[in-house]
Parts: sequence; structure tokens; C-alpha cells
Amino acid sequence: MTWEIILRDKPPCTRAYRRDTNETRELNCTDKRITWAFRPDQTSTLQIDPVAIAHDGYYGCQMATPDGNFHVRYHLQVSVAPEVTLFQSKNKTVVCKAIAGKPAAQISWTPEGDCVTEQEYLDNGTVTVQSTCHWADSDVSTVSCSVSHWTGNKSRSIDLSQVAPEVTLFQSKNKTVVCKAIAGKPAAQISWTPEGDCVTEQEYLDNGTVTVQSTCHWADSDVSTVSCSVSHWTGNKSQSIELSQGKTEHDGYLKPTTKHFTQSPKKLVTDLLGSFEGKRRLLLITAPKVENNMYVQQRDEYLESFCKMATRKISVITIFGPVNNSTMKIDHFQLDNEKPMRVVDDEDLVDQQLISELRKEYGMTYDDFFMVLTDVDLRVKQYYEVPIAIKSVFDLIDTFQSRIKDMEKQKKEGIVCKEDKKQSLENFLSRFRWRRRLLVISAPSDEDWAYSQQLSALSGQACNFGLRHITILKLLGVGEEVGGVLELFPINGSSVVEREDVPAHLVKDIRNYFQVSPEYFSMLLVGKDGNVKSWYPSPMWSMVIVYDLIDSMQLRRQEMAIQQSLGMRCPEDEYAGYGYHSYHRGYPEGYQDDYHHHEGYHHGYPY
Repeated sequence: MTWEIILRDKPPCTRAYRRDTNETRELNCTDKRITWAFRPDQTSTLQIDPVAIAHDGYYGCQMATPDGNFHVRYHLQVSVAPEVTLFQSKNKTVVCKAIAGKPAAQISWTPEGDCVTEQEYLDNGTVTVQSTCHWADSDVSTVSCSVSHWTGNKSRSIDLSQVAPEVTLFQSKNKTVVCKAIAGKPAAQISWTPEGDCVTEQEYLDNGTVTVQSTCHWADSDVSTVSCSVSHWTGNKSQSIELSQGKTEHDGYLKPTTKHFTQSPKKLVTDLLGSFEGKRRLLLITAPKVENNMYVQQRDEYLESFCKMATRKISVITIFGPVNNSTMKIDHFQLDNEKPMRVVDDEDLVDQQLISELRKEYGMTYDDFFMVLTDVDLRVKQYYEVPIAIKSVFDLIDTFQSRIKDMEKQKKEGIVCKEDKKQSLENFLSRFRWRRRLLVISAPSDEDWAYSQQLSALSGQACNFGLRHITILKLLGVGEEVGGVLELFPINGSSVVEREDVPAHLVKDIRNYFQVSPEYFSMLLVGKDGNVKSWYPSPMWSMVIVYDLIDSMQLRRQEMAIQQSLGMRCPEDEYAGYGYHSYHRGYPEGYQDDYHHHEGYHHGYPY
């Protein structure tokens, strides 16, 4: 009896037992969590304890008996329950997150709102799903977020009448600091780092909100900096202060820590915006911190399009941090022949009054991600509450009358952007999501025996690939000598195939994303939802099993009904015996397109 175990990015492990000599043998088996469940002379069962994501892979058991040899194959995919959070980001806008789940969770709302859903693929193979919803209807007071996942469903509710508190922090006297969460609903919770000698009070206001005040004293002379953390359903906030040894505001003197203005903040904002008016378009962005995922996603989008930002004369003003303690940075995207711009001094980038007035000017009064687009007249053209593909921003700008004039002038001057940026993995995969299924085939070279055998099995299957909306992605090579080919089959079943080269950097990114080792042959079936449906570590001599799996999916059944009504089908000699009439064999009714299949030739589910 021999177990062959192939886990991603690891050499094959072999565990064998010979009954005639009562001996066990292991080769390349380094994972101590995989063991014999009992004595191998009593049962062939393997045990994995505890199970981890790393145990996704192929498990094959071969037994030699007097009656013949028997071979059973399993494909194990590990599910991970997501962590669910729900919070209100701004008025009538709520964010529900299903964090680090596998496979990706599904999020729904009651009542339905105006929603945007995003997925973030993490390095460990899990997925974070975020759904941001807004309800314009003033009658909606409570909303619920339902997260559906294989590991169990979860539901969270939130009262939209919640109000985010304003947070202030100041030193009242030597080593005594006051932290206030003003006019929040419900009452906020305040904690300190390090802990001190604290007194907390609550004041209930006429409008139903609550102000919480915590006053703390630190007798320890070694404490120089303290932090106040405010926890609230609408989001958490934290502020720090350096303890002063001298007189404070309550002692009659406060050392100035901010710039004294020689003119009104409104005039300063006017001066700042006057530097752009008639010359530049603005993207104004707020984010709680530089590392914020939504900000990073948006930043990476526009940084990859430097030339296109420059030809559209865009400057980006980014404000980081909470409303009452922000910093600002300004980036100008300019062509090589343009004179570099400088519109503010360094101290203006931390000027709280200037930043506050700029926020108010464009309605950016929240701590979370928010983006505003203006034309050269600096009037708002579009608000964005979530990151957006920069191409969509460009398409909108290109409809502006001022931009049309710019384009005519740039065309006469021969100003054209070269497509020199690398295509990102997310952009590459997004072109297939909910449109195509991917059959990913990876091998160390085009001369690999397993790869050649698989190509033979794929020969003459163009019609079946097309009708099943399958695109083949071939990833070849190791080290720096890598490349790929994308084969697109027409969905009407014709035999014409479009081929596209896949650059080396994308081949590496795709292999890393799907955790495919370049050293071994492997094949993956990826559904229209972007999730892996089945993983094949060895060639599939016949595509029957793959077709059966696809044809059993609910989304595919809808496609088949439409195709049958239009008389679209493949010649019987191409896929003889495996037409639409046989799609149901071995799979239960209602098999979903987002279902992870644990495949064996016996069509079983081994765990």
C-alpha cells in the first residue's frame, strides 16, 4: 500500500507499507501533522491533525492485492471560516467585512441598498470580502449584513441612527490628560495606554447622544507619552499626546504648538486652490492612514498610469489621519517638458486649520477612504466612496469640455503615452471574472511528459471549450525563463482560437497566486467566480471528468438551457457520448458554480 501526497510548492511525499514484511517507508514527508490514523497493518487511513491551508493538495492511495491493483485519488481543499465585522463609516453608509475566509464568502443585505463589493486575495490563499452599502431612504433605521460560507452563516445588524463621536485630547495639568468622545450614539468606550489613575463620566445630551469624558493622571515620572483609544460602533479612533512638565492651559499658559496664521484659513484655502484653478484637475483623497488598504489600492492604480495622469493635468491631494489631526501631501503628475510645481511650503502640509478648511470645502469630513474629482474650474465632478479603476476616472475626464480641447492640442503637438506599465494580476484576472472559466496548465517546460500528454487530451476540443466558456492559460518555464500563452475559444463553438502571449511577470504572479510550483506539472480549473474548483497534479487522459464537473454547476446549467434553445451544440464525434444529456452523472442537483470540488475518480468526498 502506497500513499502519494502532493502539496503545493513541496516535493511529492510517499508513505508506504508492506504487509508481507510489516515495514513502513517514508520519502520527502516533512509535515508531521500527516500521520497514519492507526496501525497501517489494520487500516490504510491517513490522519491530518490539525488541518491547515497548506494541506490543500492531491492524495493518492495505491494498493496491490492478489485480486489486482486499486488506485483511489482525492483532491483536498481546506475551508477557513471568515471573521465578520460590521461598522458604520458615515451617514447611512455601512461596511460589512468577511475577513480571511476560504473560499470567498458571499455577503447580502436586508434591506437591499446601493452596494459595492470588493475582494482582496491574501498571500495565504484566503480572501477578504468587503461590501459597502448606502441607504438614501431616510425611513431605513436598521440594516443587517448576512455572510454565507461553507463553514457556517453569520449575521450582524446595526442601527443607522448611530452617530460617530468627535474625539479631543488635551493636557489639563501636570501629568493629567483629558480624552473626550463628544456627542456619540451609543456611548463610546475609552481606554488608555499606558493605564493610569482614571475617572470616566458620561453626559447625556438632549439630542439623544452621549459625551464620554475620561480624565487620567500618571504619577510615574517615566511616562512621557500617552494614548487614548476610543471604541465605537461607527469605527475606532486613537490619539496620542506628549506629557508636558511645564504650565498648561489650565495653569494660565499654553506653549504654542501650532502655526499662527497671519491671514484667515479661508483665504489660505483660496490661495491654495488658486494655484490649481484653470491649470490642473484635482483628485482629493482622505484615508485613515498611509497603510489603509483602500487607499493603497487606489494609489497603485494611478501610479501605474503616470503618463496618462500627466496628460490629463491631474494633481493628487491626499489627507491622512482623523479629522482633527491630519497631515497632507500633494503629488503633481507632469510631463517632462513642464516646469515642476510647488504650491505650498512644508509647514502647510501639517497645518490643521488649512487641512480642516480644505476638507469642508469638498465635503471630506470623515476619517475613512473618500475621493473627489474636480475639473480645472475646481468644481466637483464625481465623489467616490470606494477605490475605482483609474481607467473609469480617465474615461469620465475625457468627456469634460476642457479635456476635449486639451486632447486636440496634445494631438497636434504629438503628445502620446506609451503603454509601458506592467499589467497587474488583478486586472488580468478581472477580465475573466463572471465571463470565462480558466483552465490553468503549468509545467517546467513544453517538453515535459505530463504536459505533452495533457495537450494530447485537449486536442480537438475547441467546440466544447467554447460552449463551456473555457479559456486555457498555459504557464511554462522555471526561473527567469518563463512565459505563457492564453487561448480564447469563441463562445459560439467555432474552431477559431485567439492566442495572446502572457508576460513573464504575470506568469510568476499567477503561479504565486494559485500556489503552483513551476517545478511540477499541475492543472487547475477556475470558475467564473475566480475560485479554484478542482486541482489536477497529473494529466487528465480524458476531459470527461472536467466537463462533468463544469456541466453540473448551476451557472453552467443556465448557460446550457440558453444554448439548447438556440440549437448550439458540438458535433457528437468531438465529444462522443458526453453531450448535454449526461451532464448530471455523479453530481448532486444544484451543484453551485462557487463550489469547491473534492474530486476522485469515484466521485466521492473523502472528508
